[in-house]
Amino acid sequence: MSGFGLLIVAVALAAEPVASQSVESQSVVEPPSELVARVCEAVEQGLEVVQRGADNYPQNRDCFSCHHQALPVFATRTVLFGDRDSNTEFVDRQLEFTRDSFASRLESLRRGKRFGGRAATASYALWTFHVAGCEPDDVTAALVESLLKTQESDGRWQPPSRRPPLEESAQMCTTLAVIGLRSFADDDTGDRVTEAVDRAKSWAESTALETHEDRVGHLWLLTALDPEDTRISSAQDALLSRQQDDGGWGQTDEMDPDAYATGQAVYVLMQSGLAANHPAVTAGVQFLWDKQEEDGSWHVVTRSEPVQKWFDNGDPHGEDQFISIAATSWATAALAEWAGQFVP
Repeated sequence: MSGFGLLIVAVALAAEPVASQSVESQSVVEPPSELVARVCEAVEQGLEVVQRGADNYPQNRDCFSCHHQALPVFATRTVLFGDRDSNTEFVDRQLEFTRDSFASRLESLRRGKRFGGRAATASYALWTFHVAGCEPDDVTAALVESLLKTQESDGRWQPPSRRPPLEESAQMCTTLAVIGLRSFADDDTGDRVTEAVDRAKSWAESTALETHEDRVGHLWLLTALDPEDTRISSAQDALLSRQQDDGGWGQTDEMDPDAYATGQAVYVLMQSGLAANHPAVTAGVQFLWDKQEEDGSWHVVTRSEPVQKWFDNGDPHGEDQFISIAATSWATAALAEWAGQFVP
């Protein structure tokens, strides 16, 4: 085991046995400064990769994407240490690009007309404005109308295609839609948003969770709607039970662990109340640190059949670069969420 591994294990051992603690009573033990410094360094390296990729993307495409706008913005906004001015400038550039990509179709969005990516694109876009802390504007209003008009009759929002993992889970799509809608509801849409969220919640509670993305999305939704929901504990357990011996999670029960699934799990588990010294969290952080490439990225092999012609955005890992950018964003966000608890 590396010196880093010994340090991170020490964080877990320094606490009382977590199995005997409720989520509310977990205490966070201050980790060694060397450990925090190394995780912060990994975060900065990951940010460099995703921000460079996002800034390159407009040279190749003029449309918003979940992998090169939403998730890099999310990762950047999760980092509460380091060069905050530079991070703010990066987020502003991505928000400008995102607004511009929707500017020509605001009326069609308001009418609920179909467009590329449909509910998946709209939910990720509105969530992007949410994580960036944006004020409502004509673009967010149009995205709200689009989601309200395209909600399925049973209450879910359904991705238009099965391009795993980002577009395979109605649970995740619904979670992102709900978070965005609640953030940008106004006097004109408030009642409709409340009704839509209630329908989405009923659907989410009655639907089987088949994939990792489903389980993460469901736990995230419960937490976003009510952090005191008593069902959060069982949703945590469902996710924790799939953690593998090396500390990681796989995108499916049959797949090896990777940074995309592990970053999601670590981040959302912490959002749902698990402390930084929880053994599952520390093992997940260890897994992510171990798997980071020398260039600061995390490599995940694609399992999605492209619906558009592939292009090289100049990111690491060739034809795996889009899922690897998404994975690097999730891994960076998870490590930043962990380290942010210990950095002033």
